[in-house]
Order: sequence, then structure tokens, then C-alpha cells
Amino acid sequence: MLRRNYIYFFLILVLHSACKTKSGISTTRPNVERATTFISKKLKNEIDAWMGVPYLLGGNDKKGIDCSGFVQQIYRSAYGKTLPRTCIKQYGVCNKLNVSKLKEGDLLFFKIESNQVSHVGIYLGRQKFVHASVSKG
Repeated sequence: MLRRNYIYFFLILVLHSACKTKSGISTTRPNVERATTFISKKLKNEIDAWMGVPYLLGGNDKKGIDCSGFVQQIYRSAYGKTLPRTCIKQYGVCNKLNVSKLKEGDLLFFKIESNQVSHVGIYLGRQKFVHASVSKG
């Protein structure tokens, strides 16, 4: 998880849009534990299960996972929903929302160094989100 001040800056700079799917990671442990105290137990358990898994572009299991694979796995386990494999395709099955309307489980899409969506994470509430991080897994 990103620290509170950094998340504000990051969201302002690169947040493209947020969405709730039509059908509906890991980071440093101390921040995840603190941040997940207010999210549903099922989502927290699924996030915890992915703690320490390294980032791997195209990865889709506990040996390594990327952002869209992480979101896909969490949605399947926590919500029983099937999402496409790539963040661009995930973006395509979403309804856009105003950032002020975000709720737990909504997806956040980012444009990083390009004009198209290139990263996705899951909004946890209280201005926190979880994602697969290149530097921290």
C-alpha cells in the first residue's frame, strides 16, 4: 500500500478513471494490516493470501503475478466474479464512476507513461487501494 500522502499525489497525477464492473499485490504488511481493518473480511483474507508474491509481468499465480492477474484472482476468490485477463479488457467491462463515488471493490485504472490504461488496482475505501507493485510485489 502506498502511504496516505503519496496516494493523494499518485491519484491526482495518474488516476484515469474508476469503475464498478458490470459483473462485478501485495504491499508492505504493516500498511495492509492497518488499511484492511475497515474492509470486508473476505476481501482482507484474499489480499493477505497474496502477501509476498512477487510481481511478474504476465504472471497469474503465487510464483508471480501482475496487476490485472492480481485483480482477476481477487475478484474470483472474494466476489465470485470473472474478469478478463488484461487491464485494458477489464477497463472495457466497467462503468465509469466519479472518484467521489468509490466503494470497496471498485477498480482503479491508471495511465502510466502512455495514453492508454496500463495499471489496475482495487479500491479498499478510505482513500486506500491495493495492487501488484513492480517494486514490492
